[in-house]
Amino acid sequence: MPHQTIHPPMGTSTFGCSSQDQDSVDSLKGSVDSLKDSIDSLKDSVDSLKGIVDSLKGSVDSQKDIFSNPLKHACFQS
Repeated sequence: MPHQTIHPPMGTSTFGCSSQDQDSVDSLKGSVDSLKDSIDSLKDSVDSLKGIVDSLKGSVDSQKDIFSNPLKHACFQS
């Protein structure tokens, strides 16, 4: 049986991906990287919001204390 060399069709690499397919893969990788960056940014925003909410809770708790004990916090001037 004679040895036979298989040549890939024109426009394709030896992996069977055309340059157009490779461009699509590269574009998809770029989109995934962009999505990862967006997710990281969103996580940072959520963490920041959590800090703001915690700060607001502290302020509300402080106000509750003032309204529940007004005499304790009143300033008397002569």
